[in-house]
Amino acid sequence: MLTNGCFRIFMGLMVCALAGCGQDDLPSYYGADAGEWAADGVCQDPRFTGSPAVDERSQGRDASDCRALVNAGAIGIPDMNAILGDDSGDYANDGECDDPYFEGSGMAWPLVMSDRGRDASDCRSLFEAGNIRLR
Repeated sequence: MLTNGCFRIFMGLMVCALAGCGQDDLPSYYGADAGEWAADGVCQDPRFTGSPAVDERSQGRDASDCRALVNAGAIGIPDMNAILGDDSGDYANDGECDDPYFEGSGMAWPLVMSDRGRDASDCRSLFEAGNIRLR
């Protein structure tokens, strides 16, 4: 009999084998480069703090600029409490982050959208330790 963790991995492998999924298929908190001002070197997404130019229409539509500026420390990540959510997930408090909005060495696998915002404590501690980052 498979334990919960083993069953989850087994099912994730089966789903990915059938659907052909990969890391690039997971959603990004940053969104996409679909906005009018995407890829201009300035983050216009209003969810980030410290950007000199904000356009409400650019929410989730200026991914590359926002990611690069967050990684460089030039702008701030939005309210992490709103992103992290709570600990209501089936795999909360197990030492791995199950939220597909994050990536890095502290991540569980496979990741599913239903775990978004449902593993706050694990994701927060791994994020603060530098083991994961926003996808």
